Amino acid sequence: MLHYIEEHYSRDIYIDELASLPSLSRSHFCRVFKEFTGVTPIDYLNLYRVNKAADLFQADGCKVIDAALQTGFDNLSHFTNTFKKYMHCTPSVYKRDYDFKG
Repeated sequence: MLHYIEEHYSRDIYIDELASLPSLSRSHFCRVFKEFTGVTPIDYLNLYRVNKAADLFQADGCKVIDAALQTGFDNLSHFTNTFKKYMHCTPSVYKRDYDFKG
C-alpha cells in the first residue's frame, strides 16, 4: 500500500482504491493502516506529497504552483494549507528560507 501511494502520489488517490488493494473494507483498511504507520492514509499521502514538494524546491527552485501540481494538488490554497500543516510554514517561506540557507 505504501509503495502504491509512493508510485501514484501525483494523481488523485481514493481510500476505496487503496482498500481494494488488500481486499479490505474501507474502515478496516483505515484501522490497519493507522496501526501499521501511526497515521491515517490521508495524512500519509499528504505528508508524502509535501515532502516531495519540498524536494522540488530544494532541487531546482521549482515555483510553488508547479510543485503543487506535480505533487497531486489541484488547488493552490489546499496545497498551501497542507504544506503549512506539516512543515509549519508556507511553501513560499520554506522556499525563501531554503534559498537563503543554500
